[in-house]
Amino acid sequence: MRYYLTEALRLHEVAGGNPDLELAERCLLWIRREGSRTSIPDLYQRGPNPVRDKETATRMLTLLADHGLARPTGAGEINGKKRSQVWEVRP
Repeated sequence: MRYYLTEALRLHEVAGGNPDLELAERCLLWIRREGSRTSIPDLYQRGPNPVRDKETATRMLTLLADHGLARPTGAGEINGKKRSQVWEVRP
């Protein structure tokens, strides 16, 4: 629990004024609530409101991956739908 709170605070402090980092933090929290796995279509169709297109969803997942918080895992199934690329975040 301490790790996740520290990580959330770190992201919040770093994000101070950077809208992409703030949105990436919102995406991270949403993905964790949904079960720690998502795909680009699931993120832009069901995720936070500012993420409503493929480009933004891809940018957010890439940003999370750059910070070591997400990683692509290949093809898989999310909510009963086959996805060509599933992303997993640390629980």
